[in-house]
Amino acid sequence: PMATLDAALAARGVEGALDALKVDVEGFELPVLRGAAATIARSPRIAVQTELVARHAGRYGHALAEIEALLRGLGLVPHRVDGEGRP
Repeated sequence: PMATLDAALAARGVEGALDALKVDVEGFELPVLRGAAATIARSPRIAVQTELVARHAGRYGHALAEIEALLRGLGLVPHRVDGEGRP
């Protein structure tokens, strides 16, 4: 069974803000981040780490621009780094 991160945390009584969220789901980032929207919204200092690859997101019919727009809509500022970790 699948649950959103928001629902899974609520079921475990986690109601406070998070400091960090790592998402490693090989292209399924958009639904995962949508399902974490309430958690991200109540976590003003959260850092979200994920690797976005256009072909992986495309397997699920998503575009990187959609993911970036969602992150920006949640008040986050996406940063891109290269394969060596440089901006």
